[in-house]
Amino acid sequence: MNEPRELIRRAIRGQARQLAPAAALAAVHQGCEAAVPLMIGLIVDHAIAPGSGSGLLWTLVLLAVLFAVLTASMRLGGRLVRHATQGAGHELRMRLTRRVLDTRGFDRAGTRSGVLLSTATSDAGRVGMVNAAVWTSAGAFGALVVAAVILLRASVLLGLVVLLGLIPVVLLTRTISAPLVRRSSAEQSAVAHAAGVAADLVEGLRAIKGLGAEAVVFGRYRDASGQARAAGIRAARLVALRSGLIILLTGVFLAAVAWLGGRLAAGGAITVGQFVTAFTLAQFLIGPFTRIAMVGAQFARARASAERIAKVLSAPPLAEGGRTDPPAGADLRIR
Repeated sequence: MNEPRELIRRAIRGQARQLAPAAALAAVHQGCEAAVPLMIGLIVDHAIAPGSGSGLLWTLVLLAVLFAVLTASMRLGGRLVRHATQGAGHELRMRLTRRVLDTRGFDRAGTRSGVLLSTATSDAGRVGMVNAAVWTSAGAFGALVVAAVILLRASVLLGLVVLLGLIPVVLLTRTISAPLVRRSSAEQSAVAHAAGVAADLVEGLRAIKGLGAEAVVFGRYRDASGQARAAGIRAARLVALRSGLIILLTGVFLAAVAWLGGRLAAGGAITVGQFVTAFTLAQFLIGPFTRIAMVGAQFARARASAERIAKVLSAPPLAEGGRTDPPAGADLRIR
């Protein structure tokens, strides 16, 4: 089937042998990342505060082991997910190539060669990147589980404030990011159109020179390229605005966590090390929450690319093939 949803599901299922262990390793990596603030808090409580040399030694050993596991899982998982994303994109490129080169013909219906090239490269790669989205999602969930256990064991109140307070921050971030997705789609369409015009220009260069139409064609490409540039600038401006607002939101949130954690530590409800752990985890968890919120946007972009791929794969042939088996009673010999 050439439905967009089926193309995305096939991109994930077809790379399950690489994607499943990569997702598990991502969960291990991000779980270890979430445990790093815990180790920092243990160093503060069991080594720095009491001035214990032996406490400093064993906590540093544990921290070194943690980073060894963290690094190895990231390295192996990253290699596997790279195979999964590239493999899925390559499979789609091969399917598109087979369809375009089918001996029965391909009804381009006015589609430029440059647009077909963009579909077989950019769109195929974007659909393949859904495996990277699955990988990052698994890691983000692993980080959230480990962080939730650490925070709630230190202080139920502070843990709930951090975990529940991040939800509106991330939702506001997603709301701010929604226009960026639309502008990115417009930018991709403009770039694809400019690529199609450029491909047509190069393909018909000899005829253009023979007709003396260089100025006309150059003006056409200049307009298409200018539209792509303008779309890119609009998207870049929105990226800058989004980054500034996100920094403001997260700064306000971290200030609130620091205020509450400081009051709890001053009142003796939590230790100084637990306060350091909670504050550091609050800062760290913004990343996993944001990645989970952005997965929907990544799948939306992949679906838009899958729709363009499905349109090419579903294009009707120009000629139906004849019979490949001889009729009954025929005696055909070829020398």
